[in-house]
This record gives sequence, structure tokens and C-alpha cells, in this order.
Amino acid sequence: EELLRAEVAQSTLVLRGKCVESDPYPLASIRAALGQWLRDLRALPEGERARQVAAIRDALGERVGLLHPLGPDLALALGADGPVSVSREGREVFHLAAANLLQCLGAPTRPVLWIDDAQWLDGASLEVLGALVAQSNEHPFVLVLTARSDEASAAALQAARDVIAPMRPLSLSLEPLGHAEVAELVQRSLGDSLDDAFVAQVAARSAGNPLMVGQYLQAMKDAGVLRPAWGRWEIDAEALAGVALPSSVFDLLMA
Repeated sequence: EELLRAEVAQSTLVLRGKCVESDPYPLASIRAALGQWLRDLRALPEGERARQVAAIRDALGERVGLLHPLGPDLALALGADGPVSVSREGREVFHLAAANLLQCLGAPTRPVLWIDDAQWLDGASLEVLGALVAQSNEHPFVLVLTARSDEASAAALQAARDVIAPMRPLSLSLEPLGHAEVAELVQRSLGDSLDDAFVAQVAARSAGNPLMVGQYLQAMKDAGVLRPAWGRWEIDAEALAGVALPSSVFDLLMA
């Protein structure tokens, strides 16, 4: 989030897509990112909307007709003709057209494409990213991939790393939050500091995962053991002892 905030200051467009494990639809994360742009496009005044569509059509030319796999709504918005059949050998042309679309959306500034849970990127999405990377010298853009680093994700994540390797990307590994950092996050979330014993419990159950810290706090609110009282938050210790809160990140996600 901090990295993206810095980039947004230099870019007019940030596209965000999220991968889902075993998603049956190819290109789902890229389609989601483009869906966000499409919603923003529809909200523009008619004149500005027409100007942007014309610029994209001019940049892509006949390749606009290849974009139907990215969604009928997008193709309709760009005024593309009926679906074009692309042979297995011609898929490279589609990947290139999709990459060109992503590149020209943010023109004249460099667009930002953020893909979350990139360990679940499908093969077609990797091909589009490969086409983006191949043209990165001519058409600069910012690519941010966030992913899990567990053993089960290692092989798939390496496939994504191989695709973006020509860009010589910066790799950052985020360590679990410590007790003091969890305490600070709890205070920011609630606007109030809580006792160390409670913070230690949240830190242990969340495994120092920032997202899970927030989820645990919400689960405790839902259970009625963490509740507002005269401008502060109080914990019902007796009720907390009797509530079967998830004991791990996995259990919390499955709840």
C-alpha cells in the first residue's frame, strides 16, 4: 500500500486485480483490473469518455477486435466488432493486444498494474504479463505482484518470477509483526490501546499477519467480547474465555 501511494503521485491510473485459487476463468485478475477502469470510464462526462475511447482505438487499430476474451462489456465500450476467432498459434497476437491495451490506458503517464495473490496467476495471464514485460523499455509501466511465500505456493510463484525476470524486479519479503507492532495496529484500528495480555493473544493467534489482526478484532466485536464503552473499548474477559475463536489463520479463513 505504501509503495502504491508513492506511485499514485506519479501516475493517473492504478489497476488492481486479485487472483483466486482454482479460478476456472482465464485472465480473471486482468479482467477484474480492467473492470475497475471500465467503471471509472463510464462515470466520465460523455466528451471525455469519447476522447479516451478514441485514443485507445487509434493506438490499437484493428487489434481492438481481439480483445473480446477480456470481456464483452470492455469490447462493447471500445466499439469492437464481433468476436474474432484466434487460433492457438495466434494467441500471441491476443496477448500482445491485451498488453498494448494495458499500456495505453494510463498514457501519457506510466500505468500501475497490481496483481494480488499472484501465486494463483493462470497461464493466459502470465502470457499477457510476459508481453507487457517484453515491451517495458518502449512503454514503461509499474508492475506490482503481491503473493504468499508458503511452500505450497513456491512453484507457481517461481513461474511468475521467471516471467518478470527481464525487468530485474525488486523483491520484498514481509516478516510477521512483533508484539509492539501488533499493539500499534490494534491502537490504530480501535483508536484505543488495550492491555498487553490481550495484544499478546491477538499477536499469537494472528501469527503477526496484519490482515488477520483486523479479522480477529472484528470476530471479537461480532462475538460481543470487545465492545465500546464511554469512548473506549473494553474486553469482557469472562465472555472471551467462553468464546471459541479460531486458533489459527487457517481456521479464521475457514470460519
